[in-house]
Parts: sequence; C-alpha cells; structure tokens
Amino acid sequence: MDDRHTFQDPLQAFRLLAGIGLCALSPAVNDPATAVQALDSIEGLLRRLLDARLDAASVPGENGAVRVVLALPTWGDFLRTGLDDLCCAALDSPMVLARAARLMRDLLEAAPPQRGTHCGNVWRGSSRNRVSGTHPSWAAAPPSRDSS
Repeated sequence: MDDRHTFQDPLQAFRLLAGIGLCALSPAVNDPATAVQALDSIEGLLRRLLDARLDAASVPGENGAVRVVLALPTWGDFLRTGLDDLCCAALDSPMVLARAARLMRDLLEAAPPQRGTHCGNVWRGSSRNRVSGTHPSWAAAPPSRDSS
C-alpha cells in the first residue's frame, strides 16, 4: 500500500483540497460552496507558508561537506498545485472565481515582496494561459507588486 502523508509530501494537502474543490465543481455534484470552502482551506495553508523558508535544505556529512540536498517545493509550486486546476474548472462559477480573486488579493497584501510578486504572476499566468482571460471574473485579478 502506497500511502502519501503530508510530512513526506508537502504538496499533498494542496492536492487533496484542490481535488475536493474539483469534485465539487463537477457537473454531477455542482456544489460551488464546497469549492469555496476548499479555497478557504487552501488560503489557510498558504498563509502559514508566507514567511516559511522554502528553499532547498542541505544535510552535511561528518566533515561538514554537503552530502544530501533536499529539493523542496517552491512558493509557486504551492500556489499552482492549490489553485490552477481549481480556478480553471471554475469558469462557470462566479462565486468560486470571486473567492479565488479575493484569496490572491489577500495573499498579495500579506506576502513579503518576493512572494507577493509571485502571487500576481501566477494569477496572470492562470488567467491568460489557461482561460485566455475570457471570463469577466478574471478581471478582478489582483494587481502585481513590483519587487523593484
């Protein structure tokens, strides 16, 4: 049995929550309120990561030389895993898109500059590349914050 755990795979919680939101948006279920609740939980997890150190970790050997480098997910990985598919599936759900836009605006305001800029970039990438900006709810996307 191959069980994944969040302590082994930090993106797993984001995948599970996005999956719940995707199922809720399926035509068979059509429950946008559950998708919004999934976004609420995703935002809670993302807020915990705002100030976390997310770069690669290294494990030194006895002589101090680096023996192992652990590649950890980046801030962008967490954003994309939690939001991309869910936002794209929500094109016909203004309630979910409005919540996603508010989530990104709130993260942008709370995030340190380097992460805030990434929030705007991920949002614009999702709206332009995935849905071609065709839905009016995407107009509510947060402005970018320049790091310069």
